[in-house]
Amino acid sequence: MAMLSTLWKNVWLQHGQLVFDQDFFQSIQNYVAENSTSAQSDVERWCSFLSRNGIEELTLHLFVLRSMFKLPICIFSCHTIKRLKLDSLIVDFPANAPCIFPGVTSLVFDSVELNGVASTIPNLEKLAFLGDCEGMDKFQIIAPKLESLCHISGYSGFEPTWFAVQLNRIKTLCLSGGSFLWRRDIVTAVLNSSTTAINLQVMELHDLSFSCELQISTAMTLLQKSPNLCELGIGAAMARAQYEEDTLNHLEDPDHYFINQDMKMLKTVKIDGFNGSRLEVLFIKSVFSKCPALERVVIHPAWSIIDALMGMNILRELACFPRASPNAQLVFLEHESTYNLVGYNVIDEY
Repeated sequence: MAMLSTLWKNVWLQHGQLVFDQDFFQSIQNYVAENSTSAQSDVERWCSFLSRNGIEELTLHLFVLRSMFKLPICIFSCHTIKRLKLDSLIVDFPANAPCIFPGVTSLVFDSVELNGVASTIPNLEKLAFLGDCEGMDKFQIIAPKLESLCHISGYSGFEPTWFAVQLNRIKTLCLSGGSFLWRRDIVTAVLNSSTTAINLQVMELHDLSFSCELQISTAMTLLQKSPNLCELGIGAAMARAQYEEDTLNHLEDPDHYFINQDMKMLKTVKIDGFNGSRLEVLFIKSVFSKCPALERVVIHPAWSIIDALMGMNILRELACFPRASPNAQLVFLEHESTYNLVGYNVIDEY
């Protein structure tokens, strides 16, 4: 604790939570600049102390002066950490380690650099990739207890075969349409896989473009592989009329562009940022006709269609459309921009 005043020597022991993040390091930039060779060793000393003294939740955000620190090796073997978030770090997985992060149940990577292939994380239940995570396409951990997988990252995503395997066990899936859903190899791997997302109950698709055939193809493939899905949340990307017309002109069968089989367990569908495009309306009609257990379709419109007349025209068209479920309700709400797509915030759950 050489960077801190001696007045802090005993004060910090009285607190249950300690935060050594970007703000902390910015306040001591001059020290780090003058002692750059010792900064990494200081981080390692702090982490070593914490790992020996029963720490259960740890967030490391250590991006300082355009340089990235390496995750100290002691964290990989710490048995007490249960919730771990690594932000702006270099993570060099230890070679030939049979087990890493042995006690971790929730793991978040945010804008990290991943090097090497991880081994088994025995108790991991929730895994998330946020920001720009380099090397995640080579990330092939074994996590027998994994239940929740999240990818809201600028990078293109997981290794396809590994992802297809995870679909067999997870209950919650959160993906970004702006990067992950562009992957044709993901569609191929999922379709060729003999496994089904039999346990998947909640799916969130952020920044999904209804006019992009590749994104929709990937998304609908995932839906078809999820027979027990109960809740679907979609954050719609801004509609582009030209792209929508091109897509509609290429459709051989508009009625089967989206869901082409019954989703027997789907009860709730929520669309945030609804633009009122023809493809979005077509999707909702597909949900109405293919979901016999449907209870609610919730629409949060984008600012661009607050116009009351347009909203009423859409409501009138959808209200008259036949529904497979006699209990299905259409809920049209005022604009609300949120990551909380399906009843709770998946990202905050990590």
